[in-house]
Amino acid sequence: MNNSERYRRAFNTYYDKALKEHEILSGAAMEKKNKKRIVNRWAIAIASFLVLISGTTLAVGAATGLFDLAGIFRNDFEDPISARLVEDGRVQELDITHENEEYQLKLVAFTGDEETHIAMFELIPKVDFGNVSRIVMYGQAFSPSVLEEKTYYSYRTSKIEGSYDREKNVYYFSYKLPPYWASDTEEDLVIRIRGVDIFMKDKMAKYIHSVMVYQFAPDRSILEESVKIPVNQLVSKTVYQDLVAFTDNYDNPHLYRGEIIAPTTEATIILTEAIISKYSTEIKALIEDESNGHGTANSYWNQFTEERFLVNHYYNGVENKNAYEIACVENTERFRLIVDGVELKVNEESLKYLPGREHDAEGNEKKEGKFGCAIKFEGFDYKAAESVELHLGKQVVKLK
Repeated sequence: MNNSERYRRAFNTYYDKALKEHEILSGAAMEKKNKKRIVNRWAIAIASFLVLISGTTLAVGAATGLFDLAGIFRNDFEDPISARLVEDGRVQELDITHENEEYQLKLVAFTGDEETHIAMFELIPKVDFGNVSRIVMYGQAFSPSVLEEKTYYSYRTSKIEGSYDREKNVYYFSYKLPPYWASDTEEDLVIRIRGVDIFMKDKMAKYIHSVMVYQFAPDRSILEESVKIPVNQLVSKTVYQDLVAFTDNYDNPHLYRGEIIAPTTEATIILTEAIISKYSTEIKALIEDESNGHGTANSYWNQFTEERFLVNHYYNGVENKNAYEIACVENTERFRLIVDGVELKVNEESLKYLPGREHDAEGNEKKEGKFGCAIKFEGFDYKAAESVELHLGKQVVKLK
């Protein structure tokens, strides 16, 4: 992720829209960006929806007989967790197929746990795609009532990387679904596939547009419950008041790396809950100072979570803001998750979950109140672990 993308992410993306993947953006708002594209896309989608939507759920079984599903999860997608779930019978076999002139696309299976839901698709070409170096499918997930009540809305689109079985001439797609629709509702799940991008020599060669809609009743009984641990503990650190941006060029000789002269303050965060599953670990928190605005809350939270960031070093003192240079901060005092002495990797995607206040009954963000935050790490088997600790510098919060 380059510097400009991270800067834009830090100051223009709100936590609630990033964290709650089910959040929807009204068509009216999207019209301001590209009215013609929205109208055309939804005219196609609604017409296709009536023709294509279908699906029945088969009985839950060990692993689909169509192919070695566990092996594909393990070998093609480096996902041993889903592979083990399939082997243990925690998988819902599906057989929902649509096709166009260029390929057949089948929704094969649904698996996961309470926090993470995954759908496996199988794409069989009907024409020669050529020497494909990469293939990407575009999907959206929601519930049937959303289409009925809010027909003219646009939804978060996910890019799903495919894996190719050359011997069978079949592409597989492991689609990590937004968790809300299966965990927090009792409705069917609707997945709309909007098409695929075909890359040759790492350059996009062709986009195949085809709206295909899959609806099924997810078997929620197969979803293993997560471990939820109330924490309710304060942690604090000294933060810079003027965080500038982020950088990928850590070796840039023009960045100052000495003792930094810059205005600082003390920021306090309340760790509220840890949600742990084999797929992921989520740490939820609140920023204590309710007087903060979005910019300040974002800046503080990034200094609790980011590995490196940039600030202004005022070499003639903080009173002289005209004399400064950009300093790179190696942020050793950030959240780390340690399980049985081993540090787990942070989920880079979760670093864009920036602070946001609670919403009222109408869905509008409240003007006052604490900012909510969250960060994710790798998942692990909480029952098997002997020691689980969240570190912030020398501060240690024991979760087990």
